[in-house]
Amino acid sequence: MLKGLTEEVSVDRDDLGVPTIKGSSRMDVARATGFLHAQDRFFQTDLMRRRSAGELSALFGETTLSLDLRSRLHRLRATAVKVVEGLTLKHQELLTAYAEGVNEGLQQLPSRPPEYWIISASPEPWRLEDSILVVHSMYLELNDEEATLESRRAFLRDCLPTQAADFLTSADASWAAPVDGGLVTSTPQPDPTIYDLRKLAGALFGPTHTTEESLEIVGGNSNGWAVSGKHTDSGSAIVANDMHLALRLPNTWYRLRLRVEGSGPSIDVTGVTLPSVPVIVAGSNGRVAWGFTNSYGDWTDRIQLALDPKDANRYLTDNGYRAFTTYEEPIKVNGTEDVVHPVRYSLWGPVVSDHRGEPASIKWLAHEPAATNLQLIELEQAGDLDAALRIANESGLPPQNFVVGDTKGHIGWTIAGRIPRRRGFDPGRPANWASAEIGWFGWVEASEYPRIVDPPSGYIWTANQQVVTGSTLEILGDGGYLHGARARQIRDDLFALRRASIDDMLRIQLDDRALLMDRWHRLLLDLLVPTQAGSLHPRAREFRSVLQNWNGRASVNSAAYRLVRAFRARVRDVVFSALTAPCRSMNPDPGPTGFPQEEGPLWQLLQARPIHLLNPGFQSWNEQLRHAAAETITYFDTHFEGPFQKRTWGEHNTVSIEHPLSPALPALLGSWIDLPATPLPGDLYVPRRQTVLSGPSERFAVSPGRETEGYFHMPGGQSGHPLAPFYRKGHEAWVDGDPLPFLPGAAKYSLKLVPSEGSD
Repeated sequence: MLKGLTEEVSVDRDDLGVPTIKGSSRMDVARATGFLHAQDRFFQTDLMRRRSAGELSALFGETTLSLDLRSRLHRLRATAVKVVEGLTLKHQELLTAYAEGVNEGLQQLPSRPPEYWIISASPEPWRLEDSILVVHSMYLELNDEEATLESRRAFLRDCLPTQAADFLTSADASWAAPVDGGLVTSTPQPDPTIYDLRKLAGALFGPTHTTEESLEIVGGNSNGWAVSGKHTDSGSAIVANDMHLALRLPNTWYRLRLRVEGSGPSIDVTGVTLPSVPVIVAGSNGRVAWGFTNSYGDWTDRIQLALDPKDANRYLTDNGYRAFTTYEEPIKVNGTEDVVHPVRYSLWGPVVSDHRGEPASIKWLAHEPAATNLQLIELEQAGDLDAALRIANESGLPPQNFVVGDTKGHIGWTIAGRIPRRRGFDPGRPANWASAEIGWFGWVEASEYPRIVDPPSGYIWTANQQVVTGSTLEILGDGGYLHGARARQIRDDLFALRRASIDDMLRIQLDDRALLMDRWHRLLLDLLVPTQAGSLHPRAREFRSVLQNWNGRASVNSAAYRLVRAFRARVRDVVFSALTAPCRSMNPDPGPTGFPQEEGPLWQLLQARPIHLLNPGFQSWNEQLRHAAAETITYFDTHFEGPFQKRTWGEHNTVSIEHPLSPALPALLGSWIDLPATPLPGDLYVPRRQTVLSGPSERFAVSPGRETEGYFHMPGGQSGHPLAPFYRKGHEAWVDGDPLPFLPGAAKYSLKLVPSEGSD
């Protein structure tokens, strides 16, 4: 029985534990969704709401206190309450039904979820704002919540000539793959009159130590594309999506098919939900299919604060000096005394220290109650491309690239999520907002959103690259677009198709060809010419022989790929550490020196080899590169035993997906609840984006109206309970790239949820 139901709801699970929920009203289906999320994933949702609210320490004590202190800066629980208050009545009622279903599902468990036994705690009831907090946790994962990239750019401009700083942070035009076909330009390297490393006095050109980096980027790095009907046999579009996130157990997503057949509009939608919200995030409704990739627009700004010379607790606004507001944030800490954490706010947001140690304020989309809503739920009834694009533009979520196709073969791209309307400042740089003409002024109207519909090529591709150019780009800003190599390779894979099929989509998602690394392989081979290799390192000839087995792929068995990748990391380190040496004079530990598109300026330098931008520790670029090669060989020689041929990429790129409590458990128990460590192909710059800590949180391709032909897989299983039969089931298909059906299979387990006595 389930309180609040108006009529019976059926739940059929297939062999993988994927449910199909069928009811006569959307409200009943939302209630049943909450029931299932609680029974299968409650601990996961509890951690996510606590992460964004800064309430983890109530469970884990001082271990997580620093994380809570950082989260409390944003006071997201208070914002979440305001978000709920601002929802439409329809969406409030759906969220209420969902929350009641969660609490009923939790109550009806025969025992509290096992994690609570391990940590000697009890789960707390679900509140409406908790669902919004879980959405906020995705903002934290997908956005630069403190505008650190903006701060790093400002730091570079403070310690380097402007053109040098702009060069280091420039886009890599040679690999750019904007969908609109516009021009992407790179900043030229500074000439000797602007920046000359040989003339710097007192700069720190000390030794560097990085030899093999993971270059790990954790978070929202995804692939999503659409193929128009003119390229398919059926005439219907195809949408493919693999959202790359931090890998965890249970997986971020929960698979679901929702069917509503009653007096109102019928609904049949399949895809992935975010446990805590009754919404299909990505999937297909039989008429349209859609997916997401992180947009990397600029959704956070740093505001320089001008303090009152007579009172450091006051800052300048357009109405004169104003006192900071201080919020006392109480944090429960399990096992010790509670902490009261004071958080200072300006008119624009929380106060932090900038790169110079001076106060700055953060203006972040997630702080705005109007930036989050449940409008995305309307996609389940979208009848065509135009309707889907409009809904995406009205939705409130961390702004995403939205890729969609419909049964008529139309395809489109736009931004899903709210876009702030900025005025009076350069969003790429910190600015003082003590003027009524500077700041955020409401929201960009849906009619003004950038869109690409049915491009002449018949393809749309997104892989966190810059999608649009020119004035359209100005609407979105630059929040750190990733290098275009992955997007360009996907584009070229699509363009190479004669007729596109679902099977082709999977081949592209699993493409581990490392085209970007080909030139690094050639460079390294040229440095290790047989006649000079011996003078470089005693084992240089052995190293070179391994490089000759290059297959051009980030494949598990390739030692050559790993060696070349490590060499690139060493070159990057020694080149950029020299270029940013003056920054260490200002700050001995300036933090990361690279930027998302660092490959562009790095390769420009290797092509031009300007003497004025050479690390002064070397007489020539060739000497510097040979040194990097020698250091790479030394690293593998001293850190590992045996021949270089055994240093495969799989040895390094071994993925261990762990339960969050695993590190705190004895090794035997930890291995029991974790997935087995598995070497996997793929890397950052290839379509099969896979690193040690992050990768595809799902993969699917589907043609709307032809869902039976689609495929799907995800890491881990459907259940969050280690003893459940669905805890790991389906994981091997994700590892091996074997397609599983997009739709749930035949019912193997059935549950009837009926109204309890007293239900309305």
